[in-house]
Amino acid sequence: MTSDQIAFSIGTNAVVVRRILGELSRAGLVHSQVGKAGGTQMARSPEHIDLYEVYRAVDDAGVFAHPERPGNPACPVGRCMHGLLEDVFAHAERAVETALRRQTIGQLVKRVPR
Repeated sequence: MTSDQIAFSIGTNAVVVRRILGELSRAGLVHSQVGKAGGTQMARSPEHIDLYEVYRAVDDAGVFAHPERPGNPACPVGRCMHGLLEDVFAHAERAVETALRRQTIGQLVKRVPR
């Protein structure tokens, strides 16, 4: 499919789609060919691409982002919040990873109504 076709399908701008396709291409999940006869196709069978691979290719920051600056060291709550949330966020990240690894693109395709 072309980036314009994909953009139309998901209701966004083709520029956004091309940026994401570039990330997926760098991760080895898709192959793209430019030009009039160009387009993008999956690099592997949809049954062999799990959603975690896609997630990691397009979102390197993770589900939860910590504040860039630590809390106020003079505040008993603020100074320890980052450390307290570290374990909670790590546990949540592992749960998301596990759930995404259990789903493949192929499994999703089979659920699309025909």
